[in-house]
Amino acid sequence: MTQDVGGGKSEFSQAFLIHGGRAADFQQLREGMFFGTLVAAGNVMTSLNPATVDEVAVTTSSATAELASGGVLLNVIPRDGGNTFRGTLNASGSAKRLQSDNLDDALRARSVVSAPFLRKRCDAGGGFGGPIQQDKVWFFLSLRQWRTGDYYPGLYFNKTPGTLFYQADATRLA
Repeated sequence: MTQDVGGGKSEFSQAFLIHGGRAADFQQLREGMFFGTLVAAGNVMTSLNPATVDEVAVTTSSATAELASGGVLLNVIPRDGGNTFRGTLNASGSAKRLQSDNLDDALRARSVVSAPFLRKRCDAGGGFGGPIQQDKVWFFLSLRQWRTGDYYPGLYFNKTPGTLFYQADATRLA
């Protein structure tokens, strides 16, 4: 489990732990159905558009049949249309100028030249729903644009691409 301060690791690294359990014990359901991958336990490889969520039910005991482990169970109930038109919008973002670091003289003395910093962070989305036929058929549509990127110390583009040897281009962070 990695630490995530300020959303820097994205939503793919999220997990909930309880009663001294493991991150792998965490499971997510979408309207009662398992929505994970065979690669990653706990659905850490799935993404969820916040505009599509109507309700989240959190279970912290292993007493239900849906949970095979003693971890946290999240059941995400999606939004749907209705007899009135409704919509939602959400947006968030950040930039390097809003970020601080802990780079001090002690770290510089150990050859640390820079701290990791944001390249970009933005998340914008929304949803809209309503009736197609009153009391019978509804619709709900949602969209999301989500971008994230970071720069890490010591990662640079190659000055000599196409050759056998790497030479760091200190003017171009990778």
